[in-house]
Amino acid sequence: AGPPIMLDVGANIGACSLHMLMMTNATVISFEPGQDNAFFASRSLLRLSGKDGSGVGGVVPDAEKRLLFVRSALGAGDGEQLLHQAVGNAGHAMIGKVSSQFAPKGHVAAQRIVIRRMDDLLWPASARIAGVAPPSIALLKIDVEG
Repeated sequence: AGPPIMLDVGANIGACSLHMLMMTNATVISFEPGQDNAFFASRSLLRLSGKDGSGVGGVVPDAEKRLLFVRSALGAGDGEQLLHQAVGNAGHAMIGKVSSQFAPKGHVAAQRIVIRRMDDLLWPASARIAGVAPPSIALLKIDVEG
């Protein structure tokens, strides 16, 4: 059945994805819609594989082959929405609504993000129609607001 599949939903800057890649032989799929977090996660994950151009050898040379980084949020249906990120705290962002509870300094300019259904990404209609069984998920980490 191949290596396990681990999902990191709300990957933020990629810390959990990095750990999954370093400590297992799993295929890791990371979901992060925020522009700033996606930038830092991508840089960290590229460095892990040695593909960042720094000249430093990769800690996990096959990381690039085992990782799929998806720049989207997950939801009940496909669509687009606004992401509101707290000033000074890229780890706190809300989709579609603004809450000042954890954003005492307000929010940066809203970002338009893509929302996708996880089932459609991992088990497309063509596979379902062909009778292919859905993938088995070994670990699902979810850290999202809202």
